[in-house]
Amino acid sequence: MRREWLYYTFFSAIGLCVLLALAGMIWAAYPRPEVVSLGPLSQFPPQSPPYAPYVVRTDKATLYIINIGTDLIVLDGRSTTENRCNVKWVPTNDRYEDPCCGSKFTLEGVYITGRATRDLDRYGYTIKNDEVWTSYPTLG
Repeated sequence: MRREWLYYTFFSAIGLCVLLALAGMIWAAYPRPEVVSLGPLSQFPPQSPPYAPYVVRTDKATLYIINIGTDLIVLDGRSTTENRCNVKWVPTNDRYEDPCCGSKFTLEGVYITGRATRDLDRYGYTIKNDEVWTSYPTLG
């Protein structure tokens, strides 16, 4: 009875170590969000309709920021199709258009038509010391 209990304890400890090692490997492989400053809040003054996005280019991404007065909307400037082509704001149509596949999105990034299957990615933001910060998955 005592020997059987030792076997269960030993193999349970081995199993727990293997699970922890696997969880550590998965955690290490998961991409870390990149935190970037988009600039001072005064760079994105509130607009009245018709709104137009402010364009912010970082090392790895193009982001569109819309200030609707009470809130900011931070959108990824890439389409949600498999090729992730950069979308363009077309002011005459008041929408984003993907020049690669023809997908169209509203000002808020909502999917209208085309090959894309979902809305543009939207990122959260924080304001620290009158500066707008956002985090997005590391873009490759």
